[in-house]
Amino acid sequence: MFRCWKAVETLATAPAVGIEIARAMASTILPPIFVAAQHSRNFQDAIAGLVEFKRRHMAVFYERTELDGTLQMSISLPFATEPTPAVVIDLAFGAIVEMGRLGTGHDIRPVRVELARPGRAAKAHEDFFGAPIRYDAPCDLLVLSTDDTRRTFCSHNPELLEVLVPAIHAAHEIPRVQRSIKAQVKSAIRLRLPRGRPSVTEIAADLNTHERTLQRRIRHDGTSFRALLSEARQEAIRNLVSKGDFQIDEVPTLLGYSDTSSFYRAFRNWEGITPAVWRRCEAVIGDAPTGN
Repeated sequence: MFRCWKAVETLATAPAVGIEIARAMASTILPPIFVAAQHSRNFQDAIAGLVEFKRRHMAVFYERTELDGTLQMSISLPFATEPTPAVVIDLAFGAIVEMGRLGTGHDIRPVRVELARPGRAAKAHEDFFGAPIRYDAPCDLLVLSTDDTRRTFCSHNPELLEVLVPAIHAAHEIPRVQRSIKAQVKSAIRLRLPRGRPSVTEIAADLNTHERTLQRRIRHDGTSFRALLSEARQEAIRNLVSKGDFQIDEVPTLLGYSDTSSFYRAFRNWEGITPAVWRRCEAVIGDAPTGN
């Protein structure tokens, strides 16, 4: 991983490519974990979710300390055998700050940023963070005001988080080589559904393969992308409709439907009954006594 990032750093024309990548988060499709983070209760919860994901799936550890009205964050990669490339630090700190700006709608500015690299003024860092930059520091440190970390997120949605977060963790915990192409495609589709109907091009990119290769593998398994999209949607819909902690009319929005009428029409075609009736039937089945 370090070799890849060092190559990026060497070939990039931008003076601080990590900062440029973080800045582009506002105008590009976000990785699933950042999509989930945008629906957190506040900036502090979004940071906690991101930190947990990095720890479990990427062996990247964030040390967090609250001190004198600030949240101080440093990065540790325990399996690294050499210093962390500057671009990795820039992207990690920049992504956290940009996540806070996107979620809160405020121009979040750190109290200060400390960098262990040799001192040299970098306008890109100063312009992006809008905070004092200290070089030749003992360690890389991002210092945020706790007043900022407590800011609420405009798009807070606990129901969507309940769907997204387990799916994201599950997708990373199960090695792709142990899953069929059907399972891989449906898992990738479910992660994209809240943003609308995903295309085969987008899913191929998510699975790090070419579109034609993906189509060929799907056909070899005796199915089609359209069929897998329909199956993934049906499974997600059944899961959400069966939950009684939010309204059925919220389901279309959570799964990327453009209007509720198309959602209701699709559900009746699949199940032969309305979502409300289906939910009541599922509740009766779930409450039925079991025995010999």
